[in-house]
This record gives sequence, structure tokens and C-alpha cells, in this order.
Amino acid sequence: MKFTSKSVLLCLVLLSMAIGCGKELTIHQYPPFWTPELKSIAVVPFRGQAGGEAIAEELANSLRANATYKVFSPADIQQLASMQDLQIAFGDDNVAMAAQVRKISSLDVQGIISGSVSTYDTTTRHEQKREPVMVYDNNLKREVATGQYRSFVVTRHDANAVATAALLRPDGSTIYATPSPASYQQYAEGSPPPNSAEGCLAVARANVVAQLVEHFAIVRKKIKVKPDQTLIPAGDYFEGKWDKRKSFMIDEPVVRIVLCLPGECDRNTFTVAISRKESREYIKSEQITWSRAIPARGHVFEYPTSELVEGGGPGKYVVKLFCGTDEKPALEREFEIAVAKPK
Repeated sequence: MKFTSKSVLLCLVLLSMAIGCGKELTIHQYPPFWTPELKSIAVVPFRGQAGGEAIAEELANSLRANATYKVFSPADIQQLASMQDLQIAFGDDNVAMAAQVRKISSLDVQGIISGSVSTYDTTTRHEQKREPVMVYDNNLKREVATGQYRSFVVTRHDANAVATAALLRPDGSTIYATPSPASYQQYAEGSPPPNSAEGCLAVARANVVAQLVEHFAIVRKKIKVKPDQTLIPAGDYFEGKWDKRKSFMIDEPVVRIVLCLPGECDRNTFTVAISRKESREYIKSEQITWSRAIPARGHVFEYPTSELVEGGGPGKYVVKLFCGTDEKPALEREFEIAVAKPK
């Protein structure tokens, strides 16, 4: 059999896709600082560039829609505070700002989000271009040049927004600060471009706000994992790796299933269930609430082989992973319980 360079390349591409193929898990991502006691927050205008107030107001609206907290926006604070209070509450001194917000009796908040905007601007440039005028031939099959040219102007708008933020206690001390700036660039180009400079800036602002919401609120998101590294029928753990198993002998004491999830899954509940491959009845089912404290080697479920055999006999089994209350499994892995061959 001959292999061409194209067939070899295709095989390599398919192999790399198979190895790197991931599955999606739907989780709720919790901020590392979040506790059920943190129920109400206020958002004050961000310092720095002209977009600080717009970003803060949009962030407050997005957090309110997210519903992790009861949220007071900059506009709410303006309605509740005096002008003198506002000058301090919207100032640069976090401790003085927090103290002033705390003085507003109708603002019963456990946290205050303050931030700064380092970049919030747009640029527009125009470029004169010239291209040949083309027409189809008599058979309408291909374009041919006419010898004429048309001139036109291509306009490009670029917008850039960059912001950082922190959640403060009512005394002004920091609960959490974004580890890196939230940033986004948006452009529109054409003759005319499909969006205005202001429209591009609105898109950049919305994306910066979305990034900040992920830092400060509980958000539903999808993450990718590799099934063979996440839900593992396993033997022993040796030199930093699990011995991945496709079969267990009927006289082995336990069937070991290892669950390895990223830290993003912290506080999410998962269910691991085992059944015969062709059956809809689960022989074993167990829930776990994931924690960042679980070691990198994962959490180990051990099921007595005798109990699985009693429920389903020797043969092929499947272990499934369910996210939260989802009725459809996110991951499935097969294994076999085999009868020892006679000597």
C-alpha cells in the first residue's frame, strides 16, 4: 500500500484532532471571594478616562441582570446622596469614598465596586484606493477588465477600552481586585464601514463590562475538558499519572473511577453514575460538590467489584458524568468487568 504525502498529512491532522478533542461542561463559575452573606453591593463611577461613568453604569446594570447581588448603580447613589456626599463618594480616596457611601442610610451594602479606566478612545483613518472596473464576458462565466478604474475611500474606525476594578469592604479595605485589566478592541472597516466609531466603542465597552462581571458575579459558562483526562476508570497512581484501565478482573476488590476537574468547577455539583452499557438503570450513583482544595490528581470513587457484578454481572459498563441537575450526561467512559480466563 502506498501512502502519499497528502494522505499522511490528513492522517496526522485527524489524529491531532482526535487527541485534542474536548467536551464541553456547563458550570457556574463562582468568584473566589463569594459567600452567601455578600448580598448587596454599590458601584461607583470609575476614575480615569471619560468612559468611567458609562462603564460603571453599564457594569451595575449587567450585575443587576445577573442577579448574584442586589445592586446600587451610580445613578441610584446620585439620587440618594447630597452633592457634598457625592463629591467624596465619587472621589479618588477609597477609604473616604467607602465611608461616605456607608453614611447613606438607605444603602445597606456589604461591598463597593470601584475602578479606573486607563484607555477609552477611538481613532478613525481614511485611505484612498483605486481598483479596476471588471465586467462579465458574453458567457457570464468570468470577469474581464474594461481598462477603466474607480476610486473610493476606505474608512476604518478603531475603539479601545481598558479598565481595572476592585471590590471593597464598607471600611475601604480590598476584598478582591482584578488580577489584570479587562480590555477589548473593536474595529469597523469599509466603504462605508458597517459601524460608527461610537458603535465600536460601545462594543468595546460592553465586552470590558462582560469580563468584569465574570470577575465579580456568579456566571454560567461552558468550559472544555478532555474526557480521557477528566473521567478515568483507573488502576494505581504512579509517578504522577493514573494507570488508565479499560477492563477490571472480576476478582479485583474495587473498580476505581477518578474525576479530575479544573478549579473553575469550584462549588459546582456533579453526579457520577455507573450502569451496564445497554441498561438504563444505574447500579451506583454518587454526587460530589467540587472544590479547589481537591488535589490535582482528582477525587477517587471506589466501588466494590462484587457489588457491581451483583447488580449487572460481568461484561461492559459505562460511567457517566452529569453536571448539576442536567439529565443528559456531559461525559461517558466505557470499561469492562471480565471473568478470569481458566488456566
